[in-house]
Amino acid sequence: MTSVKSLATRFHRRRCGKASTGVYLKRFGHRQADKCWWCGGTGRRAAQTREHLFRHCSRLRDQQKTLHKLVGKETALKVGKCRHAQISELLSIQECNQVVMDFLAATDVGKFPAQMDDGMEEAQRRAQVWGGGDGGL
Repeated sequence: MTSVKSLATRFHRRRCGKASTGVYLKRFGHRQADKCWWCGGTGRRAAQTREHLFRHCSRLRDQQKTLHKLVGKETALKVGKCRHAQISELLSIQECNQVVMDFLAATDVGKFPAQMDDGMEEAQRRAQVWGGGDGGL
């Protein structure tokens, strides 16, 4: 099960741009490539950035749809507009905080690849609740 502290840390790292994404980890020499480890980094949006994880990663598609739907509900924005809002804007809207944290918990986005094996069954259970079959794993 994801601890509240771990989840809050992942949320705040996303918010301030210090997230453990492929691009960030490559910049500081922790990875050789910046490609997404969720979807394999294929296509023109292969680099794992916040934008990629919240919008384009094919492995997280079901959870992204749920995220945008719930953000729209919380903010009264239409779902299409939510999908096109800047990620920094999404992360700065207070009404979206819980929805974004639920997305992070359901997908394990923000964990280092080695941490993703921990609690695999829990991640799969959360993914079922959030509309994905395998938690993006």
